Amino acid sequence: MSTSIDARRLTRRRLCFAPAKTITEPLNITYALEYPKYLEDQGIPKALCDELEIGQPKGRTMLSGCIAFAVHSEGGMKVACYSIQMKDRKPKFHTSFNPESYLYNFHRIEKTNDLVVCTDLFLCVKSLVEGKPAVSTIGLPYLSQKQIELLNQCKMLTVFRTDTDIVRQVLAHYNGYVRFIG
Repeated sequence: MSTSIDARRLTRRRLCFAPAKTITEPLNITYALEYPKYLEDQGIPKALCDELEIGQPKGRTMLSGCIAFAVHSEGGMKVACYSIQMKDRKPKFHTSFNPESYLYNFHRIEKTNDLVVCTDLFLCVKSLVEGKPAVSTIGLPYLSQKQIELLNQCKMLTVFRTDTDIVRQVLAHYNGYVRFIG
């Protein structure tokens, strides 16, 4: 019985986004980013934030009160700024961006290494701090077809057991070696 409820919930979530369109032009909006205490408290060092273009936008913008993450295509083109509100950790992003088309940090990984897959962007960045190659589904509690295609380019995955929809999808569609933790 709970399986069908999960399937209906998963279907409803997928209907939230317009059909995935490939972004062909690089994002031309640049935010001056600050390194707030919030990121320091999360255990994320300033040097890594500078490298990954993570921070709190300066001034009054639509992303005020948020931590912004630059999102790149698998080829490395900057396609969006995805942000998380500091007060309640809710996501905020432009409606033209469809997170189903991307995996956060995928453009920087070696596909032969063990790759940590998680939903939470902060957990992804913390894995990078620990020296573990990692990607994030950019907050999605499931994997889209495009994300599965990207992951199938990798030799080995590590997935958190708590991400149950992702665990099911990896078991059903991933062709390489996988281990589950947590």
